[in-house]
Amino acid sequence: MIRARIAINTNFPTIKAWSTKEFNNVFSDEITSYEYELPLDLFCNEGGWPDEDSLSVTVNKSREDDGFIIVEFSVSFTELVQTGCSDIKMSESAFGTLECKIDMETGEAVCLTDDYDYDARKLSKCQLVLFDIASR
Repeated sequence: MIRARIAINTNFPTIKAWSTKEFNNVFSDEITSYEYELPLDLFCNEGGWPDEDSLSVTVNKSREDDGFIIVEFSVSFTELVQTGCSDIKMSESAFGTLECKIDMETGEAVCLTDDYDYDARKLSKCQLVLFDIASR
């Protein structure tokens, strides 16, 4: 299971928007701002890398469970594939599903996926990161 750890301040809009009709939009906007911290590489099937600027997020479902907001969301983006020495002439659509578990008290969020096999030795630093929103 891959865990991308993101620390979110409890003043964070996603927590404030919980139980409102704006939650899905607020969550999607905020999680998209973490495009470099999310483990998007896992969904690249052509040997390329994610074009983070093309990231789109859709909330599939969300619920509250014992002090946590749990959000299942889909990601879609363009996978850039190098076709020669230094050119990128091919791109593919990539997609996957992640789950984000947000602690409503501490604000820490952990995004998880267990849909894909992986070799932990090949993970980049961006796939397992603790990011403090206060440093932004």
